[in-house]
Amino acid sequence: VATADAGVSVISVTESQFPENVKKFDVKLQGGAHGVIWDKTRDRLWVLGEQLYAFQYNKNPKDPQLTSIGNPYPTPAGHDLFPTGDGKKLFVTSNAVVRTFDPATETFDDFAPLAGQGSVKGISQNGDAGAIAYVFPAAGMDWWTDGVSFLGAQPKKRALAEIYKVRWWVANPFYAK
Repeated sequence: VATADAGVSVISVTESQFPENVKKFDVKLQGGAHGVIWDKTRDRLWVLGEQLYAFQYNKNPKDPQLTSIGNPYPTPAGHDLFPTGDGKKLFVTSNAVVRTFDPATETFDDFAPLAGQGSVKGISQNGDAGAIAYVFPAAGMDWWTDGVSFLGAQPKKRALAEIYKVRWWVANPFYAK
């Protein structure tokens, strides 16, 4: 669970235990957490806030814990964290740029198709090499928009909509491996 104002929480619950025995472990992060992705291949939790963090989860539902792995990567005012369609990298968006992060090499690259597009609040790719949808605030708004933009296509607008994140309805390739 990511929270925009506090950080990240691991919550362990089963239907037979709810609500009496919910177990929770909190990690406070400066600037909160805007995106969380479980990386099954590397057995770690990636968390985006003011920085990109990596955590190891102990997988103990009776006493859930997160342990920080290595040094965080700076990503001031991070907004979105989601796998690329091929599942090899993560999209990382912030107030200033859209980048990809390669967890295998722990390196960032600018995402050239959206060079110069700041404040992307959500980005998603429809499968390997599929269409990319993204959202950024409408004129005069801080966080929401009334439409979804697509690389190489016209945006789709919806009157009175207040859209913050965008996702294609596809399997998360980081978890599905």
